[in-house]
Amino acid sequence: MIGFDIGGTKCAVSVGEECDGVLHITDKRVMPTDLAVSPDVMIARMCAAAEEMTADFSQIGISCGGPLDAARGVILSPPNLPGWDEVEIVRILHERYGGYVRLQCRARRVAGEYRRLRRAVLRAGMCEWRIMRSRTK
Repeated sequence: MIGFDIGGTKCAVSVGEECDGVLHITDKRVMPTDLAVSPDVMIARMCAAAEEMTADFSQIGISCGGPLDAARGVILSPPNLPGWDEVEIVRILHERYGGYVRLQCRARRVAGEYRRLRRAVLRAGMCEWRIMRSRTK
């Protein structure tokens, strides 16, 4: 499981792995956000970091400051990310890796389905993975 945290000053990529029902961060890379390049270039840099850490892209959680449209998977135009207007981040990562990709505002949790009764949660800004047990309705 992978977490991408996109911010105006730094971006982070974290890889998590389950062990005995708990998800642990196994690797993490932090890089400065380069506002002089396009979102596509910055996303490619984050992907390259992720690809150095893991080959499992079945679960991807993306955390980014708003405004964004989580339902459509689009970063709209955060004031701290000039040029990041209508960036279809979920589509971009899904087309590159397949699997489940979820976008959520940094103020909320990024959650992806993990097996039947588990969710991988990326705490925005901290890139800390946790497992939460939940019931399906």
